[in-house]
Amino acid sequence: MDVIFQAEKRCTGSFISPKHVITAAHCFIEEKSCYKEYVYKGNISEVFTNEGYTVHYGTHCVKIRDSGKCPNYQGKSIAIKHVIIPKSYVLSNCGLGDIAIAELASEIDIAKNHLDTVCLPHANTTAAQLIVGAGFGMDPHDPYAAQKHLEAAEFCKMQFCSPTVKAGNDTFCVLERKSFMCGGDSGGAIIQNANKHSDMAVAVLSKGPDFGKWVGSVVTSTRLYAEFICHHTGVCADGIQMETDKRLYHPQPLILK
Repeated sequence: MDVIFQAEKRCTGSFISPKHVITAAHCFIEEKSCYKEYVYKGNISEVFTNEGYTVHYGTHCVKIRDSGKCPNYQGKSIAIKHVIIPKSYVLSNCGLGDIAIAELASEIDIAKNHLDTVCLPHANTTAAQLIVGAGFGMDPHDPYAAQKHLEAAEFCKMQFCSPTVKAGNDTFCVLERKSFMCGGDSGGAIIQNANKHSDMAVAVLSKGPDFGKWVGSVVTSTRLYAEFICHHTGVCADGIQMETDKRLYHPQPLILK
């Protein structure tokens, strides 16, 4: 698990290749800024001019403020070169396609940095009943902490989402068993075992609990975007062939440069 910073805002993401991180689209285009005019006028990339997005990796502790202290800190950082978001995200006013691919400025040596990549599901994969997420999100018990350690949460997949929750048809809802996902956890992979050696990212976190109304989380399925991810990264789930397989929903991308 890795963390993306942009000024004071942060999101969680996961490596799917030495050069690509999967996260949530709303980490780059918030719902309040989601206007169809950006697409129609062809100026979507202007929103991100000189924003300076960076991926921090190789650590279980991140400094949120300069005064933060992470013992034996060995984290590294790298700039994001491109952000790729399904066009359906903006065309639906951020109601669908809350998934993003961050292409890094150069490849990361996964083995040398003691990192792992997550696998992607194929077309017939179903999410397990019990799944796990992790992130560097805010600790509600210490919201002004200067540093944050990686924490994990267990989820139960829900059959239906609450009618009070805005959730697209490319999402499903999960209920936290003990701890809750908070601000900064957005974009984190929701994972289950792929095999004895690898984890599979079946979704990314789109929306956390709205206490008082809803205590679950909304996650965007990666399975429905397998072809989109394959096309733009070369990371292809079993049964997906780059450029040729049109069985899955293939939204047109926005490439933010």
